[in-house]
Order: sequence, then C-alpha cells, then structure tokens
Amino acid sequence: MNNQNAIEAIQAVYDDLYGQEKKVADYVIAHGTEAAKMTVTELAEASAVSEATVMRLSKKAGFKGFYHLKLALAQQASVPKITPSETKIDPKNMSAAVSTLLAAKAADLQAVSSSLDDGQVETALARIKQAATLYIFAAGNTNNLAAYAAYLFNQLGVKTVNAPLPEMQVNLAYQMTVNDACLLISQSGSTTLTTDIAQVAHDYQVPSIAITLEDKSPLTQLVDTVLLSPQSQQVTLQIAGATQLTEMAVVDLLIMLLAADESGQYANNGVTQENRLAKYKY
Repeated sequence: MNNQNAIEAIQAVYDDLYGQEKKVADYVIAHGTEAAKMTVTELAEASAVSEATVMRLSKKAGFKGFYHLKLALAQQASVPKITPSETKIDPKNMSAAVSTLLAAKAADLQAVSSSLDDGQVETALARIKQAATLYIFAAGNTNNLAAYAAYLFNQLGVKTVNAPLPEMQVNLAYQMTVNDACLLISQSGSTTLTTDIAQVAHDYQVPSIAITLEDKSPLTQLVDTVLLSPQSQQVTLQIAGATQLTEMAVVDLLIMLLAADESGQYANNGVTQENRLAKYKY
C-alpha cells in the first residue's frame, strides 16, 4: 500500500470516526510524510490525543496497528532509498559511495555522543553492576544485537540472560526480581514485545534500561534509564536498510566502561574468560 492508499483508507472511514480519532486522521491527512517518521507517542502529542486513540484510528482504517499504518504512509517515499539516513549516493561510483556512507555512519556516532546523557550512562552502569542477573530483551532483527551484548557482559563476569524467542523472553521477564536489572534494545521504542516486558519490569520494580533511537516512545515512558542512540538523519522506516550501528555503539560503550572500572574485576574476568576460550581458536 502506498502513501495515497493509506490516506484514502483513512478518508474512507472518516465519517465513522469519533472526535478524538478525527484529530489523528486530520493530522495524518495533512501531514502524511511527517507522520510516517513519527513514533506513536509523537503522533499522539501532535494530534493532542492519547496513544490508544492513535491505535484505534489505525485499526479502523484497516491496519493491524500504528506501525502498519506508518509503513503504508512511508512506503512510496522509501522504496527508492537504499540507505537509512536518506544520504544520496551514486552506486556506480563505488569509491564515492563508500566514502559517503562511512561519513554518514561517522555522523551517526557523533549524534550518539551528543545525545547521551552522562548521568543516565552512570546510572545504567550502576544498575548493571548491582544486578544479580542482567536480563536483555529485544525483538526481530535486534535479537542478534541482544545476543552480542549478552555474550560481552557474560565475558566480563556480569551474569546475563538472553533468549531469542518471544515466548522465552516473556517467561524470563516474569522471573526478574528487584535485585536484577533489565536492558531493552529497541530502535523505535514501540515494539509490543519490548514494551510489554518493560511494563512487567515496571510492575515488578525491576531496574530497567532502554537503548533506543526515540526519546518519545511507549518504551521510554516505562523504563528508569534511557540511553539514546539516534541517527544523524531521521529514519523513515526501521527496516533492514536501517543498521544498528548506533545501538551497538552504546552497548560497546557500556562494555568498555565496565572494563575500565577501577576495581579491575571486570577486566580480569574478561581476560580469564578469553583464556578459557582460547582452546577453541587456532
């Protein structure tokens, strides 16, 4: 479905919408391109309604949820793009393309450096150090990054648990206690699995940390600590084209800060584990 069809779907049900839902419809009809780049929280604020109202409008227009409406709004504009940051490149000039794309990634890392709050980073580190067990959660293709993070934290001696399947993650979530910590990685901050688990952490008073691109999302409203991992230019769609370099940079930052801890215990654990794993290497 392209942008025009998404607008037409909303217009087709407009007369059946309630007053608050019409506010969302009016905004999307007038600002379809902007709405495609918003989180559900941002669209709700722009329309002066609740997030639940945005979700109801999306479903009444025939979409499974807001994300699916967002996909429909953005699809037409995004199909020609091959980079997440909307950087213009010439694929026929490989040298220039490589330089341009790497420069864009360097700008992304600079955006992370400018956006991270030192106090939030310090709090996140303290939560991780104090945790009896660190639970890491993610959904979809971000699961690979969660597994990477779990491996590194375990190597430094931080007992860490991670599972790829949603059902396993939900089971793990209900095993968390106030003595543990919860790390959630989500680009959009709107993934149902991660927000549901964040709600469990909130209800069970488990210290929670989010690594996310979006500072206004359902996830950031639920967690205690937010580590922003923005990209230098706004991403239209969080799909395969949008790499996870910025989230990985935040994970690596936490790992390096732990390894640099003045106690030396995390660095020593890392060396010990590396020696144990040496027999598997040539």
